Amino acid sequence: MGEGEQGISFAPEQKPQKERLSEEKLGGLLAAIGNHEGKALLLASMKKNRIYTRWDVHTLMMENQGDQKGWVLNEPVTFGWCKDSLHPIGLVALEVIDQDLNTLGYMKTDYGDKEGTALAGHLLAFSEKHPEISLYKLFGSTSSSSKKNTSEIKNLNDLAKKRAPLTRLRILNELTTSNNPLREADIAAKLHERYPEEYEKQKIDESIQSHIRQLAKAGIITYDATTGNESSSSYSLSLEHPNEQPPPYRTHKTLTNQVYALLKENPNKSFAIDEFCKELSKRHPQLEQTSERNLQRWTSSVLSHLAREGYSLRGKFDNKNRSEISLTDSQRGIIVDLQRIGDNFSELDERYLEEGRRLAYEITSDSSRTSALMEKAKIASPQANKTDRNETAQLIAPIIESKPCTIREIQQELEKKGKKLTPNTLKKIMSKFSKQEGWIVTKENNVNYYAITANKPE
Repeated sequence: MGEGEQGISFAPEQKPQKERLSEEKLGGLLAAIGNHEGKALLLASMKKNRIYTRWDVHTLMMENQGDQKGWVLNEPVTFGWCKDSLHPIGLVALEVIDQDLNTLGYMKTDYGDKEGTALAGHLLAFSEKHPEISLYKLFGSTSSSSKKNTSEIKNLNDLAKKRAPLTRLRILNELTTSNNPLREADIAAKLHERYPEEYEKQKIDESIQSHIRQLAKAGIITYDATTGNESSSSYSLSLEHPNEQPPPYRTHKTLTNQVYALLKENPNKSFAIDEFCKELSKRHPQLEQTSERNLQRWTSSVLSHLAREGYSLRGKFDNKNRSEISLTDSQRGIIVDLQRIGDNFSELDERYLEEGRRLAYEITSDSSRTSALMEKAKIASPQANKTDRNETAQLIAPIIESKPCTIREIQQELEKKGKKLTPNTLKKIMSKFSKQEGWIVTKENNVNYYAITANKPE
C-alpha cells in the first residue's frame, strides 16, 4: 500500500435482530391456551397436516389420558376449545371436510405448531411445577365483558384486550416492579396511565378490583381491604400508651375520657368508627341525643387526637387507603417464574421455542402427566363443576330456613358443604330463586337478605 493510501475496513456483518413478540400477541396466546391446561394439552397433542373432526379431538384427549382419566370430557367441549379459543387467533385453521354433509374439522397451523405448541409446553411445565395453582386461577376466564362474541372479534389485539389474561399479567407486573404494598387505586392509575385507550378511567376501579380479588382468593397475591359497608378508619388501644390520662381534645374532655375508657376496656379489639360509636352510645345513653353524623365526626376526631398522643393506634385503612396488595416471597417466586416464561418466549429465540416443543411432546406422551393436568383443569373449571338448579336449591334452602342471610353468608355455608360459588354467580342464582314462591328477599342498609317462607321449595 503506497504512502498516503488508506486501507478499507469492513465492519462485521450484523444479523438483523428478530422482532420481539408484542404484548398483545402474547396476551392473545394466553387468552387461547394460557389459562387452561386442557386447551394447552389439546394444541400440544394435535399433529400438523392432519384435520381433526369433532370426534377426532375428543378421542385424542381421551386416549392421551390413558386408563386413569383425570377429566372425562363431552365431545362438544374439546371441539368448542378449537372453535372458541384456538381458531380465533390462528393456532388452528377451519377446514371443510364434506360440504354436503356440513362436516367441519380443524388443522394445526404453522403458527400453532411452532409458537403455540412451544408456549403450551412451557406453561404446562409451569403448572406441573406449581401444583397448587391452576392456569385458570392465575389468568381467569377468557370470556369477554364485551357484547361481541368470538366470531365478531376482528383481530388479535381486540381479542387480547377484551380478555382477562393480559390484564392479569399487567397487574402482576406492576406488583413485581413496584414497592409493595400497593393500593387498588395505585394499580388502576398505573394501568390507565400506560394503556389509556384500553382501560376507561371511570370503570377501571371495578374491573381491576375484580381481578385483584380473584388473584387473592387463589393465593397468588396477598390482599386486604375494607368492604363497601365498612368504615374506612379503625382504631385500637396502643399497647405502649402513657400511664397518665390523655389530654382532652379541644373542649371535649368528657368525650375524650369516654373514648379512652372504651379502648382500655377492649385492649385487643380494633374498632371501626361506626361500631365504636354504637358501643359508646350503649355505655353512655346521653350520647344518643347527638346526631349520628356529629357523634361519628367528633369521635373520629378524638381517636385521631389519641393516636397523635400515643394512646391509640390507627388501622392501616382510612379514607385514602382502603386496600393493600403485596406479595410474599413464595408468591413473588411463582410470579417471577411466570414472567420469565413470558419474557423468554417473547424473544422468539429458537432454542427456547424448541425447548417448549420438547416439553409439550414429553408431557403429552405421558398419559399419567396428561391425566394429572386434566384433573387439575377440571377442578378449577366452573363449567365442569356446575350443578343443576334443583341441586343448588336443595343446598341453599337449609341455610336460609332459620334466618335471613346475605350472599356472603350463603357463600360461606355452601363452602362448608364443599360447594364453591363466586358472589356474582350466587347473586344470579338467588335473583332467580327469589322470584319463586316461598323464596323472599329483603333489603336492609342497602344489603340484600334472602330467606324462605313456610312454602319451601321441594
